[in-house]
Amino acid sequence: MASKSNKTIITTLLVLIIGGVLPLMLFKSKAAKKPIVKNPDTIIAEPAVKEVTTPTPEVKYAEQTGPMKTFGGELDDVGYDIRQTSYGDYMLVGWTKSFGNGNADILLVRLGSDLKEKWRKSFGGREDENAYSIQLTRDGGFIIGGDTSSFGSGKNDLYLLKLDSAGNEQWAKAFGGDDVEYCNTAVQTSDGGYILAGESSTGGAGMVDAILLKTDAAGKELWKKMYGGHMYDSARKVVQTADGGYVLLGATSSMGEGNYDVYLLKTDADGKEEWAKTFGTKDVEGGMDIQQTHDGGFIITGWANRAKGMDAVYLLKTNAKGEEEWSNLYGSMRDDVGNAVKQLDDGSFVIVGRSSAAKGAGFKDVLIMKVDAQGKELWSKMHGDKKNDEGNAFIVEQDGGFVIVGTTESIGSGKKDMLLIKTDAEGNIVE
Repeated sequence: MASKSNKTIITTLLVLIIGGVLPLMLFKSKAAKKPIVKNPDTIIAEPAVKEVTTPTPEVKYAEQTGPMKTFGGELDDVGYDIRQTSYGDYMLVGWTKSFGNGNADILLVRLGSDLKEKWRKSFGGREDENAYSIQLTRDGGFIIGGDTSSFGSGKNDLYLLKLDSAGNEQWAKAFGGDDVEYCNTAVQTSDGGYILAGESSTGGAGMVDAILLKTDAAGKELWKKMYGGHMYDSARKVVQTADGGYVLLGATSSMGEGNYDVYLLKTDADGKEEWAKTFGTKDVEGGMDIQQTHDGGFIITGWANRAKGMDAVYLLKTNAKGEEEWSNLYGSMRDDVGNAVKQLDDGSFVIVGRSSAAKGAGFKDVLIMKVDAQGKELWSKMHGDKKNDEGNAFIVEQDGGFVIVGTTESIGSGKKDMLLIKTDAEGNIVE
């Protein structure tokens, strides 16, 4: 598989060919990915995956304590998602280049309620495995969604990894064709199965199409659907709705007003499209996270490219039919993005991401901000050090505080380290 730098170059060339601005709106906080080329063949593979639970002896692992905790080795270690168990422990997932079998492997770290590491495990083969989501399953275990170039039939495939409560692998599945597919999230569904969302070049209408793939509880594929037009369309997140259907959030260059627009699509329980909406201007907008709100509508965060090519945090509220109610931009208008959003019990919203505002400590800092139910900013805080720091996901604590997972280039033992920040209900770091 191509190196990360080569992937970035290839991706840039792809975008220049299709006449758009870089399609990094979906992956602004992810490793650069290779472009996708259509292929009509689809093969499902069920790989055997070797689990690696300890680092190789020559690689130094470090857990840095303090206001901002880091986890990682001498190379790159990135955090993308976080969940809390019924015991109060924290599960952090991402990928690592410091440990494991291949160029990059899935990294899973378990912390106690005191935020001290209990164990860590890596999963992967000889090439690249990346994880972007983790969810607790009904049996007390975990499901991880990501992608693989070590297993499956293509250059890169959707990847679904099931673990028990102790983090031991129960099964792993790869889904894809001869070329490239990427999975951006995996969610357990009401029937006990799983839904994966991402992008694919296999059998769709365009160069790249959004994909939903449904499995049963054992990871056996039940159906898959492709969505989009003649150019680039991708699914970043998916939520299951009360009627058993799904709403996916992504981006499109096939439809809408600008080079890229936010793409919101509703399906029934079998993946049949019910409606689709785009949001944006003649500039560039990207959706990074979505949550169904108390009123049955949806809250979306991401970024919008505006003045002189700079980005602002984008927040969009829709009703249950996907019709816009309001939208706002926030931040420094330099290089700001919202990566995750949650609605609180009082109807307000909290967004986590990054900001390049001058008041920050580094080039980019972790951003946490709160707005009221109508999108009016209540407060915003930035946390980081001298270089680049970013928040990718967070959970809300029972005491109203927040625990953020992300990535840092400012502190830690490697080039990049998995980052954890705990704050109070006002976004201030808790020592």
